[in-house]
This record gives sequence, structure tokens and C-alpha cells, in this order.
Amino acid sequence: MDQPDIWEEHLPITASMVNHQRRCRLDALCNVLQEVAGRHANALKVGFFEMQQEQLFWALSRLRVELRSTPSWQETIRIRTWVHRMRGPLSFRNFSFHSVDDQILGSASTLWTSVHTLERKPTRLPFSDFPVRPDDLPPCGEPERLQIPAQVERETTYSVRYSDIDMIGHVNNVRYLSWLLDTYGTHNLKHQPVRVDINYLGETKLGDSVLLQRIKDVDSDRIFHHRIVHTGEDKEILRATVEWISRSEV
Repeated sequence: MDQPDIWEEHLPITASMVNHQRRCRLDALCNVLQEVAGRHANALKVGFFEMQQEQLFWALSRLRVELRSTPSWQETIRIRTWVHRMRGPLSFRNFSFHSVDDQILGSASTLWTSVHTLERKPTRLPFSDFPVRPDDLPPCGEPERLQIPAQVERETTYSVRYSDIDMIGHVNNVRYLSWLLDTYGTHNLKHQPVRVDINYLGETKLGDSVLLQRIKDVDSDRIFHHRIVHTGEDKEILRATVEWISRSEV
């Protein structure tokens, strides 16, 4: 069977994915994108088990998600994903998501790194014979290297829990986004995130203690910057920027 260059799935928005207004949460959507990407990788023969045979795993290095409209509970969305290009240990994967009547709801772009299981270093794939779409960019554009302001507005300490750990043995990339969104508290009740950019710089494991830092943008009251660092160390785990809108604007 030919390897599909574009992978497409129709998925329902379930009760476990939505907020108090029955709208899909951003972290829940990112979880779905990760699962769809995994199934496409399986079809391309570069999924979890093929990578494990080579002592490799995929680690998310950069993420950008942009929403035009937030899907609601019981709505079915159509998700498309494709590999944009490959370079050494790096894989650039894009997404678009649509309503059933083909209205675009948003898009995403990701950069994945092939990492050696034991050495924890980027490692070139031993296989590369699968389709890419070099001219097919999503509307959101590609994620970039983030520069985060130094001034910290708010800082929260968090201890990594068992429920944060994935099958690789470290904190799953979407859990970091959930941590950041939780720091906004009641702000979530009247606002919703419509764009997120994340750079993943390191990993954390069960029992680690981290600082979740938030910095308000100097030019826009809609934008906040974030940094996650190991407690007691000047070692960054993550940089992120989140843009919000009022729920009255939806």
C-alpha cells in the first residue's frame, strides 16, 4: 500500500475535551493533534515501535497553534496532517483542522526531533523514504525560536506528578501547556487562548520541581510570555507565548 502524504481523520469533540462553555480546550486539541500525528507516523513506518527498534523516539521541539474558531462539544472536526520536510534528525509536520462543512477552524505547525533513547541526543533517522510536501505550509506559519523578556510578573512552583508522565518516561509535551494555562486561574472563565507558540528546550521527570514563570507583554494586553525552569537551577525547560481574546469576542 502507498504511504499517504496527507493523513485525514474525522473526530468528535467529547465532554472530556471541553471547558465550562462547552468549547474545546487548547490543550485537549493539542492532545488530539499528537494522536493523529502518531497514527500517520505509524502509516509511514516511522511510528513508536519502528523508532524503538532503532533506540529512537520523537520529541517535540517547537509548536505553533492558531485558532480562528473554537469547536464545540459534540461537533465533529476534520484534521489533516502532513510532513512538510525532513532535515537530519528534524521532521517538520503541519496540520489544519476544519468543520464538517469545510470551514477552516485553525492550523498548527510542529518541529519534531529524533532522539536517541539512551544518549538523549538528536540522532539522524536510519530511514527516510516517505513522502513530504515541501510547498504545503499551514496558515499559521512555522514556529520560530522565541525570545522571552526577563522581567517575571508571576512565578509558581510545581512538582511533577505521576499523571504528567508519558510512555517515554518524561513529562508529555501537552502537559506543559496545561500547567501554563492553569496558572491563569479565573482569567480562563472570561478569556480563551487563540494562539500559542512553544519552544521545548529540555525534559522533566517524576519528582522534579519546576518554576512556572509568566511575563506580560509590554505592547499588548492579550499576550503573555512564559518560561519554565528547574527549581534552583538556571536551566530552561520551555519558552512559550500565549495570545488570548475575551470570550465576548468569540
